[in-house]
Amino acid sequence: NYTRFQVYMDALDFDCSPDHCKPMLSDTPPILGKIPYFKGSAILNLLSNVMSPETLQKGLRRYIKKNVNGVSNAEDLWASLTEVCAEDGVKDWDGKNLDVSVLMKEWSYGTSFPILKASATRQGQVTYELDACLGNISDWKIPVFRGDGKSEKLLWFTGKNGTSPEFFPYLPLYAIDNVRASSFLRMQYDDLCWADMLQNLKTAAKDYETQGQLLSDALFFARKGVYKWPKFLDLVHAINWEPSLTQWRVAFSFMDTFYHKFRYHFEFDMIKKFMMALTRKVDRQIGLLDQTKWEIQLSTGSAATGPHVSDRPRIVPRAGQLRFPKLRRTMRSFSSWYCQMCRVGGRAFHRPGFKRISGLVIEFSVPPDYRQSMYCYGLRQNPKSIEVVESMWKYFAEEAIYFNRDGEKLLHAMSCINDTSKLNGYINSALSGDLPETIIQYIGDNEVTGQLLFDHLNKNLKKVLRVDAEIAFTRRIIMSSPTEAMPAMIQCTDIVIWGNVNFDNYVDAMTRDWSTDGHLEKLMHFKYNPLFKVLNEEQKKTWDKAIRKVVTNRKWLAENAASIVDWIDAHYI
Repeated sequence: NYTRFQVYMDALDFDCSPDHCKPMLSDTPPILGKIPYFKGSAILNLLSNVMSPETLQKGLRRYIKKNVNGVSNAEDLWASLTEVCAEDGVKDWDGKNLDVSVLMKEWSYGTSFPILKASATRQGQVTYELDACLGNISDWKIPVFRGDGKSEKLLWFTGKNGTSPEFFPYLPLYAIDNVRASSFLRMQYDDLCWADMLQNLKTAAKDYETQGQLLSDALFFARKGVYKWPKFLDLVHAINWEPSLTQWRVAFSFMDTFYHKFRYHFEFDMIKKFMMALTRKVDRQIGLLDQTKWEIQLSTGSAATGPHVSDRPRIVPRAGQLRFPKLRRTMRSFSSWYCQMCRVGGRAFHRPGFKRISGLVIEFSVPPDYRQSMYCYGLRQNPKSIEVVESMWKYFAEEAIYFNRDGEKLLHAMSCINDTSKLNGYINSALSGDLPETIIQYIGDNEVTGQLLFDHLNKNLKKVLRVDAEIAFTRRIIMSSPTEAMPAMIQCTDIVIWGNVNFDNYVDAMTRDWSTDGHLEKLMHFKYNPLFKVLNEEQKKTWDKAIRKVVTNRKWLAENAASIVDWIDAHYI
């Protein structure tokens, strides 16, 4: 069920984005894009829950049989599904045989998705109100599956507040709406309803899909500022965390938010302890902290597998653990997360499962999912092995043009070292075209101080600007006259061969996660530096955009940091 849940979550994200939102059935390009694929899958799941999987399959077979070797459209599909609904007794919101065409009208040709807001009066009566993610409320016929852990009931929500008495209950609530992520909506609860919902978790939300849906909805409203973060964290605390990708897809998302917001602040130590405590139970269950679940072997290099360190211990998950794709993906997620913690956390957050590694490991028998974390962590602990990684990256760049699966992982690892001179050398190499542009982004992600790219810019501004200007010049040549582009590119000796290290990309990496007074002061003071006058208008706009980003991050921390830290202190420290 994880794949279905993942597609469902992606559909909600895309359908609430002004950049991606469009009708599921539309002639507006791109005809085949994120909305038809992701939202289409989610709406088919909605239909399957309303009609039953058996009736839906029956209708699909009839539709295919009727239209084989012919031309059809969506209305033909709805007609076939309507026929089988009548045969199997599937009813609509008025108790009549379900007309799928009427049900699907708003879901197919409208945009965004419904939000149902549940709120309770002082007398304890709960009312529901319809809203929409982008504010464009439609005449949706909304199937809502309500479950108490023992049974489920299909309710139809129509109109602004719902017409069924089921949507006017009294506290306490004993069931949860939209169980199993079975419709296509988000549920918003006021504080009174939220308290009841938390009490129902153990009985009414036993399945991972319901838990994942509740977490996703709460995270959505916390990020929007509708919920206070402690309200969301109360749900995190109430969840019984298991090795479920459905749960952890949402968990890693909010943990990533905390990581990037607090990265350069003194509260970050407390944030790390909280996140490590949250993951430790499940981490042990999947074997990443238990050394008995891993084998330490000796490997030797061979021409067949490419050059790598010989006679060094390598860590290999037992074969039995890797046969199951879901477990493997879960292990990969945890491995990547702990590696991220190690990049900023020092030795206090070493992974116990890696303690016996005495040297960097380049091991091709380890599944690709784990290699990026392994390479990065290995270089953190064994920086003397950087030459091996550099030679390996060069090998992949030259010899594995079409299947360069490990090259990018090795390039990422090169940014994980704490050697300032090496990192400055990589920046120069990227500007001269000897390394891909992505190394700049990786340095922004992994460099511990957060100052290196800014200091490099101060000392080498004209070089960065020259590369940016040459990229812009070459682009103009290509756009105006493609046949003249090649000579122009040859003349640009400093053009970035591997990617576009333009000023906008550089500044974005430079200010990654910046949020302190010191960060803002650096950006503001630079505007009074004589070098700032060298920037053109577009580059000055890029600088102002970076300032606004830091101001936004500082505002978020001013509004949320204290309540988050207080909650963690009360529940985990």
